[in-house]
Amino acid sequence: MRSLPLLALFALVWVALAQPAQAKGGAEDSALRQSLYDFFAAGVTVDGATASLVSVSNWPDHAGALRWSLPPLHGHPRYFSLIAEQVARGHGARRGGARARRWYVRVEVQWWARVAVAKSDIPARAMLNPSMVTMRRVDIAGRNGSGFSSPAAVDGLRLLRRARKGEPIYVAMTHRMPMIKRGQLVTIEARYGAVQVTTAGKALRSARRGELVLVENLRSKRQVQGTVVNAHTVRVAFGGGAG
Repeated sequence: MRSLPLLALFALVWVALAQPAQAKGGAEDSALRQSLYDFFAAGVTVDGATASLVSVSNWPDHAGALRWSLPPLHGHPRYFSLIAEQVARGHGARRGGARARRWYVRVEVQWWARVAVAKSDIPARAMLNPSMVTMRRVDIAGRNGSGFSSPAAVDGLRLLRRARKGEPIYVAMTHRMPMIKRGQLVTIEARYGAVQVTTAGKALRSARRGELVLVENLRSKRQVQGTVVNAHTVRVAFGGGAG
């Protein structure tokens, strides 16, 4: 009968010793998680989009903070594996190296970016202009291609498929149409110092805004190369002539 109090005392001592160890393990696990949260809080940005952590599929079997980094990414994937590292310094470090452990931790993220979205439903084949879109911060994770960073960037693009109200407009959804078409009559604009000269011309090929295009001066029949400014104007490079 006297053995029972001894067993009870042993049990109490075991529980008392076990509790601090559990508390310590919990603190280290918290440090591991906090190191990841701090990594995202510091700002994880790729091509203008900022990542926000949604979930972690597999935490490393490790206690304590880790050093986190992004792998090479193509676009803005919703799921990928972060790189987590811990460098243990000890005898190896004194020999000129550091023993490192590495984990690949699968996460789910949102990628937030401010892009152009449709103000209202836009039908397929519509020619876009800045008044059709507005800027909004949206999650672009998993999307194919990049969005437009300003309303002006969609000007003159043809929409390949229908865009619903509030939907981001992506580059892959559009086709850049020629601003000037072959055979079109245009104004050739050339500047000589402080003097600007304009004359009538004809485009000899199709071209988009900002592209070089060969045009023919209708008066002199001289062919010159200029840059497409808008749907009616080609500006000849400095030193060129309009004839």
